[in-house]
Amino acid sequence: MLEDNYLRIEIHEAMLVMEWVGHIDTIDYRHGHQVFLKTIEETKNSFWLLDYKRSGDITYQNSEWTINNWLPKAIQTMSRVEKIAVVVPDNIFNKISLRIITTHIANEKSNAEISFFNDTEEAKVWLIPGLYPAVIGGLAP
Repeated sequence: MLEDNYLRIEIHEAMLVMEWVGHIDTIDYRHGHQVFLKTIEETKNSFWLLDYKRSGDITYQNSEWTINNWLPKAIQTMSRVEKIAVVVPDNIFNKISLRIITTHIANEKSNAEISFFNDTEEAKVWLIPGLYPAVIGGLAP
């Protein structure tokens, strides 16, 4: 597990979690994605949870960097990825950026199912059914 002021990466048996936990600038954003890429290469997990709920702003420049520089490398390591759950922030511009980025993933890696969520627990339930209790109305039964 990696944890610092802006990013937490957790490795579970079948799931890889990248959770942004604070405001990120360009250096943090790009460094965090590079660390996540290295983790992807080392673990080869089938399920990803990408939690951007508390990420702060994702700039246009960072979105373009992700699409043009990071994604081509990440896609090469995604042969085992079955599902990607993306927890989106409230900021509409960040939601749009994440949709654009994940559209590129879907276009290049068509067998990975991608879904968007407002809540981390709902994302976990969708990602690996049966491993996490169902969430009803925000509370587990």
